[in-house]
Amino acid sequence: MDLGIDDFHYSDLYDHSRLAALARSFDVAVEQSDGDLFRRFDAYRIAMQNGIAHGALTEPQESELLISVARHLGAFLAQLFRSYDSDMLRFGVPRISDPDDQCDRGDDLHHSIENEIVALVLQQAGRAAEE
Repeated sequence: MDLGIDDFHYSDLYDHSRLAALARSFDVAVEQSDGDLFRRFDAYRIAMQNGIAHGALTEPQESELLISVARHLGAFLAQLFRSYDSDMLRFGVPRISDPDDQCDRGDDLHHSIENEIVALVLQQAGRAAEE
């Protein structure tokens, strides 16, 4: 199944090198959208990987940074799964018609997948930065 970013496929989510490429795509997307935010986030990741508490930021600064990056990550994931909604129907997962509805089976699955991808992307972003 094709994903909505570059030439990524669902199977790439289980491939270390493709996850690294996806993490780099996320970095490029953030950098193109907000270069200053990317530089701050990149410095934060490096500091965290080096064991510097809170990435050398105050706790409020760290929270603000992570919330700002999360907005970009949300947009990135929405684009990544752009083609996923129609494919979800093929796999028996109902379409989410109203975002204000309570979570249904499809919504729970979609959020579970998103959470898994977020964890993988952030974990891979850390590994890619180490290389």
